[in-house]
Amino acid sequence: MNPAGLVKPEYVLNPRQLFRRLYRSVRKPAAKSMTVRLPWGWPIVVSTSDDIGKSLIHVGVYDLAVSEVLWRLCDEGALALDVGANIGIMSALLACRVGAGGRVLCFEANPAVADDLRSNVSRWKALSGAAQVQIFPIALSDCEGTIRMVTPPEFKHNSGVSYVVHRPSAAAPAAESTFVPCSQLDTFLQDTPEGGVAKMDVEGHEDAVLKGARHTLEKGIVRDWVFEHYGEYPSPVTDIFEANRYTIFQIQKRFFGPHLVPMSKTIERSTWEPQSYLATLDPDRALSRLKKTGWQVLHSRSRPAGETK
Repeated sequence: MNPAGLVKPEYVLNPRQLFRRLYRSVRKPAAKSMTVRLPWGWPIVVSTSDDIGKSLIHVGVYDLAVSEVLWRLCDEGALALDVGANIGIMSALLACRVGAGGRVLCFEANPAVADDLRSNVSRWKALSGAAQVQIFPIALSDCEGTIRMVTPPEFKHNSGVSYVVHRPSAAAPAAESTFVPCSQLDTFLQDTPEGGVAKMDVEGHEDAVLKGARHTLEKGIVRDWVFEHYGEYPSPVTDIFEANRYTIFQIQKRFFGPHLVPMSKTIERSTWEPQSYLATLDPDRALSRLKKTGWQVLHSRSRPAGETK
């Protein structure tokens, strides 16, 4: 093990996780799956051969900067969305953060991954303070009906790489594909007066998701969108947000906490972590919530929603 790889906030600022990592480096898991405790104490079952699972096993959290931003922007009792929920890592964070008075809608199109998501969500129902979590095994897009889901060969090592496309030619030659149900986000939020936070990770299908959320965006139903995006700014995705009065920030991971960078500036992209952004209708609130240094999500078992100290 490279000692330099241990100089991370996930370890230095959370020594318990460092001890777990060192212990597991000696006794590597032999089982295909493992139950991991997230920083706020909730259990989640992960695959020991999956990149996302390995991240949780090794550092205790997946995509620390995005997790921290979501943690600070959520309010107790609010509605939260997890678009591209995978096995439920961010779903668990949102469900813990919005609390028993809140609600989390999870969308996961890959049938196998959706099964794992259901299994994990079932483990949280009896936990004190858990929000109501609803799972929709569909793809969000700009249409209703079915859409082609592509599963590349890398899927066996990374459950987050399957994606949906309108055109078969957009699929990689070696990839498998099938059809899955799809719907528009507006269908689910028609009677919702206000929501809080949405996390979106849909592997390049962001613009289609937003086109299917025209009413949601126009009415400002979701205040904050935290999303992964590979395109350069400006892009069709950022154009849609800005046309609906959203301010966009890049999310930068620093050692002592996340930092919101205005799009007028540029930051060096990571060579291995995806670039994530925040689109918000209330930039002053977001900047205030993210002002203080530290990683609250790593020590979050007793901290109530909305607190930033």
